[in-house]
Amino acid sequence: FPLTRRPIRIYSARYEIIYPGAGGEAAYLTIKLLIKIIIISAIILLVIFGLNPGLFTFITALMLSYIFAVEQICGAAAKLETAFLSAFDRFVCEVRHCYYKCGSVKDSLFLCIPNLDKMMKGHAEKLYSVLDSTDVENATEEYMSSNYHKYLKLFLSMAEMVDENGDLTDAEGSVFLNSCMQLRNDVQ
Repeated sequence: FPLTRRPIRIYSARYEIIYPGAGGEAAYLTIKLLIKIIIISAIILLVIFGLNPGLFTFITALMLSYIFAVEQICGAAAKLETAFLSAFDRFVCEVRHCYYKCGSVKDSLFLCIPNLDKMMKGHAEKLYSVLDSTDVENATEEYMSSNYHKYLKLFLSMAEMVDENGDLTDAEGSVFLNSCMQLRNDVQ
């Protein structure tokens, strides 16, 4: 549908944000959704217009197809956001575990990358490359100006601060570990 081009473009951009560096995955998921919308819309048009041919029925079938397409796009976006938050929660758990063992943010990111699912692996690699770059300030500023998820940006700012200044401990333990736990609580 010409009317759904904009929502599909927005949805495709969301996939590209969720799966950085995996353009094939983003394109595959977008095409899969598009094919689903086209098939169901064709069935709606054929059934409704086939039962009672007429201009009013055709317009009604088109409106129902459009509503269905928009609902599918919004539902897929919500499902994607939920999947991302769940993967991010597992990512923070993995980083906390590795940080507890090695005591370094960069090392914990590097150690947790092989254990992550494909949704978070690209983000973890990008975060590691930002923290491992020669000019961390500019790399962080560039990452922050991108349209990555707000929780990723928050995690990067925490990680950069701990990597630059060292981790502090208070009566409750490591500030970085406590901040990661608070971030997990916010996600849930």
